[in-house]
Amino acid sequence: MVLRFNRGGRGRGIAVALAVLIAFYLLSFLGEQLARTGTISVTQGSLIPIIVSDGYLVVQLFTAARFWSVPVEKIKAAIGGLNRSRSKIQFRNIFVDLTTGLRDFDIVRNLLKNFLLTLSFLTAIFIIFTAFELWKFAGSMDGGIVLLAKYLFYLLPFVYLQLVPSAAMIGVLATYAIKSRQNEIVTWTSAGQSVYRLLVPSFVLMALLGGLNFGLQEILLPKSNRLQDGIRDQLRARGKVEDKSGKYWIASDQRIYSFRTVEAASDNAKEMALKH
Repeated sequence: MVLRFNRGGRGRGIAVALAVLIAFYLLSFLGEQLARTGTISVTQGSLIPIIVSDGYLVVQLFTAARFWSVPVEKIKAAIGGLNRSRSKIQFRNIFVDLTTGLRDFDIVRNLLKNFLLTLSFLTAIFIIFTAFELWKFAGSMDGGIVLLAKYLFYLLPFVYLQLVPSAAMIGVLATYAIKSRQNEIVTWTSAGQSVYRLLVPSFVLMALLGGLNFGLQEILLPKSNRLQDGIRDQLRARGKVEDKSGKYWIASDQRIYSFRTVEAASDNAKEMALKH
């Protein structure tokens, strides 16, 4: 895989190899979960990653042999001709024209791009592993797939707040590291710009991001957490909802007391049973 990338350095080939390794593991895990739920046999589940890998190798073989290079090049040329259409104004070109020469806009654009890419990648990994973990429960009940999709949807605010600090840190580091490797920071400092002035866009952007996160945590997260907790309990119970009527609790300084109403056998009256 590394040898196929003669341009762009070895880092791109290593990234592709890592992505293929993760994909192979996820496919193996998918086959295992499908076999556990009885959807497919154990043999078929074990063959899923092998079949997909063989298909990927066949695609690479055809690409290397250039068996379909002529139709692919024709399609690319047609798409390129549509992109070069003079009758349409492209949003990307307008954005570049508006931000040309403005250092702050350029830094903010790169910060947002790296932040969103990192956040999307980490969120995808989190959601994939969570879905595979609960697949053994969702696959063995009626309507489990829909219930799992609802759980993952209400889990997104919690996942976002857990991953956003790491994604922001990686986005800032990647942005300024790329600027440093391209000698842009050296050019700015040579022109008399302070290094601290270059950090102002990231400080402002992170302050706005912190305010957004605070609002999500105080307004959206409590409700979404209650919903996803209830759906997760329903998934683990395979659709059987526990009846929690008649249960109460009270908290003191050092203890939490839970009460449940029960019916007495003698006079059919309700009395409170204390549990702690």
